Amino acid sequence: MATPHLIANTTDGHLGSVALTSAGATHLVTLAQASAWNNKVFLATAKEGRYAACMATGLEAYPTVQGGASVKADTDALVNAIGSRLDTLSWRSGYRPVVSAFTRGSMRGPYSHRPGVSADSKRAEYIYSVAAYKFNLKHIHLSKLTSFKAYLRVYVPSLAVQKDASAQGLYGCTLMNSAIYGNASRLCCRLEKELPTFARDLAEGYDSWEFQGCANNGQTVNGDTNYARHSVAYNPYHGDDCVSMPVWTANQRTNSASAAAPTMYYHDFQITDTDNLDFLKTNPADLWAVVHFTRGNGFTDGQTNRGIAPNISVVAWMYRADIVLSCTGAKF
Repeated sequence: MATPHLIANTTDGHLGSVALTSAGATHLVTLAQASAWNNKVFLATAKEGRYAACMATGLEAYPTVQGGASVKADTDALVNAIGSRLDTLSWRSGYRPVVSAFTRGSMRGPYSHRPGVSADSKRAEYIYSVAAYKFNLKHIHLSKLTSFKAYLRVYVPSLAVQKDASAQGLYGCTLMNSAIYGNASRLCCRLEKELPTFARDLAEGYDSWEFQGCANNGQTVNGDTNYARHSVAYNPYHGDDCVSMPVWTANQRTNSASAAAPTMYYHDFQITDTDNLDFLKTNPADLWAVVHFTRGNGFTDGQTNRGIAPNISVVAWMYRADIVLSCTGAKF
């Protein structure tokens, strides 16, 4: 007798029948949950990854001004350029960090500017990337449960500022104690059956979370005199070589925010958007989680003296993501 194997319904993607490998005959499959679940936790890790990254750079008309309407109008051109460029990109296979980074001034760091772009005190730069992770939830019957909670587990979430960016760019950053202007440190996520094209607007996701207070190895920073120095480089153009897995270590300063040993820190952001939750209730097998920061003007919010000063860089950054499910339901 041929060995039966499970097949999926090709119309809706749900587990539908058992097929015999020789004759192709099928039989109805009945799934049963043998025991009750009480906040039973499942961790789904990505089985595939896609990414796209781009950057926009230009010479500012107001390079010595910090904040204000003129600087915002000037640097809005970079935000618009990122949007236009994304529309022309295709997904690439692999895993890369998700980044939203802004620099001003003569950025001489190892990862600032593409080859052939000269350093200039008027230079401004916006670096941006998007990632998509493919998961297989094995048709877990979320629609049958009494309740469930879903989370995006983000590894090594970082929010940092470099106050000597003219020397190091996005290298050797310090912890940051405030959000980036323009909502550019808000992480967005939406769950999709198929990998979307970039022609669709990625400005916002179904779920959106602020990185402030959720990043930097769990440390908080109270001001300029209380911080810890990162020992890593944030390289948005490469993969696993861009960061030593411990995201930061305290430097030798006595006023460091923490001297604790670094860890592979992660933060769980709860998925609460109705569209994302309703999609999970369809009990999908494969799904894509599209993850990116909000495209926004991180240079200034348009208010006077509210913005990145010259020779400063700021970055919101994450390494990878998983999906976590906490499930409660009776057996059936």
